[in-house]
Amino acid sequence: MVSTWSGGNFDSQRWFNRSGGDGFWSTIEPINQQRWYYTIQNGIINRTNSASGGLGSTSTVSAAPSGWSGDRKPFITNFNLYQFGDETSGCPAVEGCGRMIAGSFRVWESVTGGVPTTGWKVNSPDLTKGTLGDRSYINQLSYAFSTPDVAIAGTNDGNVWFGFGMGQDVTNSATWVNVTDGNSVL
Repeated sequence: MVSTWSGGNFDSQRWFNRSGGDGFWSTIEPINQQRWYYTIQNGIINRTNSASGGLGSTSTVSAAPSGWSGDRKPFITNFNLYQFGDETSGCPAVEGCGRMIAGSFRVWESVTGGVPTTGWKVNSPDLTKGTLGDRSYINQLSYAFSTPDVAIAGTNDGNVWFGFGMGQDVTNSATWVNVTDGNSVL
């Protein structure tokens, strides 16, 4: 469900239902505030269609990577929409912020706000240790506050990685550094 307030009017108002299922992760594109993203489960990422009413719209489109159906993904799928920049860092005033990352056992990246779903690119190798079978996946990831060219990803089997060179819109263009150095204790 979503509701927004504007113009200092913080009175009670209607909440809009978007979808059924287990809702987990959501964000509003901060520049134009016309796109709302949310996850349901097992890698499903949806987005309101700004052309059909923005946040007040009940029209949604898939924003999940079309190529990740065979990937190991967490039930609670997370993503990160870069939201700290300006015109030169992936948040132009006309389109708003469009640089997104989502995690399976590897990092997927879109520079077009997740639409079209074929625009997502794999931008990391398998970042997990693979010690938990189908449960070895990324459970947290985020762009750096200072730049969308750097990201961090953490896995549920104990790895933490920094990715450099994000946002090139080229498959596997980022360089990843494991800051846990293959820690076998976690």
